Formats: sequence, C-alpha cells, structure tokens
Amino acid sequence: MNWGKLLKKRAALAFFCLVTLYPFTGLDAIGIDSEDVTVISEINCQNLKASQCKTVFEIKAQYSGVITIVGDYLSDNIGLVTVFTNDYKEIVTQNLHELNNNISFLSQKGKTYNIVWQLKGEVQEVKWSINEIEQPGISYINAIEVSAAKMQTSHVGGMDQWFVYEAEESGEIQIGSFGHTNENTCLFVYDGTGEVVIASSNYYNGTLQSQATLNVIKGERYFIKWSSAFSTGSYSWEIASL
Repeated sequence: MNWGKLLKKRAALAFFCLVTLYPFTGLDAIGIDSEDVTVISEINCQNLKASQCKTVFEIKAQYSGVITIVGDYLSDNIGLVTVFTNDYKEIVTQNLHELNNNISFLSQKGKTYNIVWQLKGEVQEVKWSINEIEQPGISYINAIEVSAAKMQTSHVGGMDQWFVYEAEESGEIQIGSFGHTNENTCLFVYDGTGEVVIASSNYYNGTLQSQATLNVIKGERYFIKWSSAFSTGSYSWEIASL
C-alpha cells in the first residue's frame, strides 16, 4: 500500500469534511496559545480529558510505529478527532469518535503530532488515552536490516513492510516470493534514498508472486518494500546472489 498517496487523499477529504461539516476556528497555529495545548508524555498519556475548552493536545512520537487514540467512554458521534503535523499544514488522519471506534495513525520517531478534538452537541467531556506501539519496518525510516537469505513478511494490520539490504558483493541479485508462497505479493525495490523505485514486480511468470533481478554495488544500501495492496497475510521471500 502506498501510504503517502493514501494519506494525501484522506487529507483532502478530511479537510473538506472539516471546513464544511465541522467549522473550527482554532486550527491556525498562530491562533492557538501554547498555554491551551496539553503536551502528552509517558507520564500523562492515560486518563486524558478533552472538553469544550480543552481541545488541543500535542505528542512527540517515541517510536516509528502506530499511535492509537482509545476512548474510555464512547457513544455515537460524540465528536471529531483530527490529527495534524506539528505545523498544522497537513492532516494525518481525521475520524468521528464513535462507539468502539479507536483511532490509529502511523507515527515517525521524534516527530510531533497535534490531536484536535471537537466535541459535538451537548457533550462536555471525553475521557481517553494514548497507546503507542513500536512497529519495525513500517517505513524506510525504520526498515528491517536483512542479508541474502530466506525471510518472512507479515501484513497483519494491513501495513506495508520495509527491509534494507546492504550489498555484500557487487553483482546480480534476485529478490522474490516466487516459489515460496501462494499469497498475492507485490514488490518494490528502492535506491539508497528510499524514494526512487529501481525495480518492481507483481504477477511474476503468470503467478500471484513477485520476483525482481537487479545489479547491486558492494556497500550500497537498497530498500525493499513488500506492499499490502493485495495481501493481509504472512509469507516467505528470499534474497539470493546470482
């Protein structure tokens, strides 16, 4: 799954919903007094309270992984929760806080996120907590280091999984799930920046698996992303020197 494109699409939809359904004048960072922002830490991440006069919270991610907003008291449509980057220029996620509907978003270690509550109707206060989980391989930032061997990928939770391979020798290598699984896999290989695709594969040789062959340079790093676009399962794959 391409999280960047997905988040951009959600951000556009979320902004439309925000300005049309839930007009809120305090989203401009310039208009928010620092004294009105509650800074969340390990010490106070549980038993938080959002109220009509206390709506903006700030958290600095301890891990690259997933942050979940968990309500202790939930009822239908009690409010709108919007998570922004720390400059309020980008919406990370936006959801109605509903019955049994926890809200999760991907986090990057050291990055600050602002959580804005807008309570609906007669609701005066919502009790909630933050759960933060480290998730190795959630992006190229915290990719899992691998060598030429057989490995395992898991898309449980619907997330892509990233790996980084440092070439042990210059030459040709093969990366693929072909012959190792029956899952519908989708592979992308990136250069050392983690941003430029240099190889990809899906439906290799008429199957649901993937396999790519590329030339590598000793000591160079290559990022490998197994996309969750077609699978939410687990499967084996391999890097092999040719």
